Amino acid sequence: MASSRLTNGSPLDADFRSLVDLVRHQVVPAVSAAIAAADGPVLITEAAPLARYGQLGLLQELADPTRPRPAARLLLVPARRPDPAVLDGVQLPLTSPGQPVAVARQ
Repeated sequence: MASSRLTNGSPLDADFRSLVDLVRHQVVPAVSAAIAAADGPVLITEAAPLARYGQLGLLQELADPTRPRPAARLLLVPARRPDPAVLDGVQLPLTSPGQPVAVARQ
């Protein structure tokens, strides 16, 4: 089990920077390729590690309405209106105010 220092570390910590590099160069390309390979809709959950390791650019690219895609790419994030949606304390990079959609509890 990783220590909290490694998973929630400071950008000044060498171990944390190593994790950021690993996520940037290994995880993000693999996740991006898996999403791109999907012909149908994709529902993304558990995306907080992207925020934790400074990789929300992937979500920003997916949210860009000018990029072609074969089907919907959806991100499920718990949020309360009117507060902005956040992942791991970082506000999501939305490209339009119409992107968030509230889903009723019942």
